[in-house]
Amino acid sequence: MLHGRPVGVILARVDINVPKRLCLLPNRHHRHIIRTLFPLLFSTAGRSGIAEMLRINRVDRRLIRGAKNRYDAEVTLFLVDERIRGGGVGGFLFDDLLERFRRVGVRRYYLFTDTGCNVGFYTCRGLTHRREEKVEWDDGGSTVFYLEEGTV
Repeated sequence: MLHGRPVGVILARVDINVPKRLCLLPNRHHRHIIRTLFPLLFSTAGRSGIAEMLRINRVDRRLIRGAKNRYDAEVTLFLVDERIRGGGVGGFLFDDLLERFRRVGVRRYYLFTDTGCNVGFYTCRGLTHRREEKVEWDDGGSTVFYLEEGTV
């Protein structure tokens, strides 16, 4: 928090030692996503955004499908307000997550990123670039998506 405003967030999913009672949580999460996305179907921009999101999801699935390693966890979301990047907030959040990974027994984790993000941050943190896929967009631009792997 900075002046009462959140400036960064990191979320992860751990796939080892998950109690059976927690296995239903993704279903609630999926229902929430569907309720959130449903109104977007009624606008051209909304349908375009959903199509882009689904395309990125297919890229992520191809990247992970080709990975030879098994992973204990995934970093699913990592955002830092661009106005304060470089000030240590991202490093603090990432280090805190790695400590939490250690406590629950995570040894190997992964994350997806792309050229729109600070890919160098992950290199400095010791992650290894495993796979990549370039996507050409309708507007003529392109994005390279990466599968990054880390160990705890």
